[in-house]
Amino acid sequence: MNIVRFCLQSIRACFVMILFSVLVLGRGSSAGASPLGSTEKTGPNDLRVSGRYLLSANGVNFIMRGINYPHTWFTEPEYASSFGHIKAKGANTVRVVLSSGHAQDWTENSASDVASVIELCKANKLICVLEVHDTTGYGEVGDAISLAQAVEYWKKIKSALIGQEAYVVINIGNEPYGNPPENNPNATLAWVDATKNAILALRSAGFAHMLMVDAPNWGQDWQLVMRNNAAGIFNTDPLRNTVFSIHMYGVFETPSSIQNYLSHFVDAGLPLVIGEFGHFHSDGDPDEDAIMAAAESLGIGYLGWSWSGNCCGGESLDMVVNFNPSQETPWGTRIIHGPNGIEQTAHEAAVYSGDRNPVVTSIRSGKPNPTSASQVSFTVTFSEAVSGVNTSGAGSDFTLNTTDVTGASIAGVSGSGATRVVTVNTGSGSGTIQLNVEDNGSIKDVTNNSLAGPQAGNGDFTSGDVHTITKPTNVDVAIGGVLEGQYFVAQANSTRQSFPALDSGPVKLTHTASLPMIAAERVIYRVNNLPTSFTEMMGLPDSQLDTTYWLPWYNNIGLDTQLRIGNVSTQSASVRIFIGGAEMQGSPFTLAAGASMRKSFPGIDAGPVQIQSNRSLVAAERVIYKAAGGVPTSFAEMMALPNKQLSNIYWLPWYNNKDFDTQLRIGNVSPSTATVRVYIGGEEMPGSPFTLAPGASARKSYT
Repeated sequence: MNIVRFCLQSIRACFVMILFSVLVLGRGSSAGASPLGSTEKTGPNDLRVSGRYLLSANGVNFIMRGINYPHTWFTEPEYASSFGHIKAKGANTVRVVLSSGHAQDWTENSASDVASVIELCKANKLICVLEVHDTTGYGEVGDAISLAQAVEYWKKIKSALIGQEAYVVINIGNEPYGNPPENNPNATLAWVDATKNAILALRSAGFAHMLMVDAPNWGQDWQLVMRNNAAGIFNTDPLRNTVFSIHMYGVFETPSSIQNYLSHFVDAGLPLVIGEFGHFHSDGDPDEDAIMAAAESLGIGYLGWSWSGNCCGGESLDMVVNFNPSQETPWGTRIIHGPNGIEQTAHEAAVYSGDRNPVVTSIRSGKPNPTSASQVSFTVTFSEAVSGVNTSGAGSDFTLNTTDVTGASIAGVSGSGATRVVTVNTGSGSGTIQLNVEDNGSIKDVTNNSLAGPQAGNGDFTSGDVHTITKPTNVDVAIGGVLEGQYFVAQANSTRQSFPALDSGPVKLTHTASLPMIAAERVIYRVNNLPTSFTEMMGLPDSQLDTTYWLPWYNNIGLDTQLRIGNVSTQSASVRIFIGGAEMQGSPFTLAAGASMRKSFPGIDAGPVQIQSNRSLVAAERVIYKAAGGVPTSFAEMMALPNKQLSNIYWLPWYNNKDFDTQLRIGNVSPSTATVRVYIGGEEMPGSPFTLAPGASARKSYT
């Protein structure tokens, strides 16, 4: 739209308005300008194009909802507040009219003036689309400039633009071609090369901004030159960051004409913005309701013409009277507050809001894993609350990756917010099942941001847990009361299994066919994530469980020693701990059913250790050995002895105090003084026999 300030531009205004009226007979005229430039910068906050979408910071989809503003004719300081007023109406974008100073009576907007405009946009959290209006109607208007001349203007004010790629779109030239002469309808095709050359010239000059290009035919493209050549123009941009702008006035009077034009760009995967439109125009009556509804349904931006200051018969396109935000016109009320209007549909650009796209953060397999169950579950966690998660039909957001399993299928999904639990039928056979997210665009957050970005496939997630299916199984492993895995172990065979990132207890291993088996636990100790020590501990048979356990010694002075106790009953347990006959601080302790605890007692070097409860327990002692300087180097763990296994004679297979430093540790758990004799290789050791007081321990070493 060619808006002109009446007091200074009345002659030109009348000329342009008459020209519009005449040109409509030839076929469409238009008002305004608003092509969007596109930029593929490496900076995460820069405005850039992805497919048919415009992205702001963090790759968040940005749909323009804004207003054209006639800055070049209203540069006085009192008009600067208009940017805040436009923001207050809900807009996220303002398209700012600039002049290169070529058109009659128009004053060039200097680099410093443009820099001030950009700062006003940023202060009011608006994306700033800057357009040169002097190109309007090139070929029909005598003093209109070419796109090549517009490029020279952008280069002249480059200092104001560099570094503003996250906030500024360069709309190369407003409505840069008029209508062709009757005797040469193909003259409009010159717009194609002129546009390509302008894009390349700006890129060569170092502009990395998003670029916007207006259609010919006074922006309305009734000859479809822009539509039919858009792909080639887009691919000319080495940064693939150019957005197209259509101006919708009298050419777009019907819903079908609007839908057909917009859908062509959507189907082609090319970025498009409605850079200008109004509720009425000298060349016809555009269907603003259909324009806004189609833009919203297709996710296309729009910028209405215009805030205020129209003249010479175009006053009805003012949104407010005399730049007064409290005096909205019918057009202003419609576009701002009406259905699919700015207030209802605009979202602030992520460069200001800090918004991010939702993403899948993890897919965790349920327990047990492995399993022989007919169904398994996967927990899908998103970075924030989402909706639109589907599991059925062509719109399913999930796929299964299987090996050696047939007939696996997704049974359903439950949950809300940021978490979903997907249930999967395991089908037949033994193998693996992995659940993947296949992003089809349906999953969105509360601000309508799509999964990982607006394009389908942006949010695909294929690195989740794998569930192992084993049919049949005969060994169940439960840790901390949770069934972690099910395995099949053939007769006279063994298996080794590990459960990553798990720190819990007690551990219960069950042969589901009640056949005898043997089990142990191996631990590799790491210092600074380097393996330094290894230990293995035999599992305790279920028949030997007891309520009281014994250990010969506890040393938390020279060593780092910890007691580990698990409640294997179905009821809460009260646990008492005595070392060297003295009850430890904090004892008795309460231990929930199926739970474990670790206890350490600083400054204690004594024995024996008695662990006593009113419920069945399992208990062990963990020791970390520290070398000179207190550096931990070795780890050992020993199962405590159930009270009912106490004896007056004990055996060990070997004693070596030549190559090792070996020590026997003996505790008297009786109420009477004990006489202790020690034999190694059938020979009684020096000092044997020796006495041991009730409740006392001794450490013996033989050279």
